[in-house]
Amino acid sequence: MGSSKTQGFTRYYNPQFYLDFEASPPRSPSTPYDPKVLREAFEAAVIKRMMSDVPFGVLLSGGLDSSLVAAIASRAIKSQDTVWGNRLHSFCIGLPGSPDLKAGREVAQFLGTDHHEFTFTVQEGIDAISDVIQHIEAYDVTTIR
Repeated sequence: MGSSKTQGFTRYYNPQFYLDFEASPPRSPSTPYDPKVLREAFEAAVIKRMMSDVPFGVLLSGGLDSSLVAAIASRAIKSQDTVWGNRLHSFCIGLPGSPDLKAGREVAQFLGTDHHEFTFTVQEGIDAISDVIQHIEAYDVTTIR
């Protein structure tokens, strides 16, 4: 937040894990990289977010991050006996013929998810921008795109 008295900014939120590059001495992660620890933490994070009393699914663009989340979730749901079955639902949204739709479809087929695709025209996307901004309460370019 800016201040007219100091002509500067005051940071009000500074969590412990925040990397303050101006700190003296510098603070940085102290644990060495361990791929096994990273994998276990990532899998646990995905599974933790799967606790739900309603059906859920994953957004699957076919990129690395969404594919990894979908793979972990799909494997976990196959080992559970839920009211909604043991197939993960995956969703992909894009313009007809977009690379995300193609890649998402390929990953969904490989993982065996119950895949759903939604397409929209350029005009429909433009017409929806104000509603999207209102509903997600953000005007972040990477989120809105």
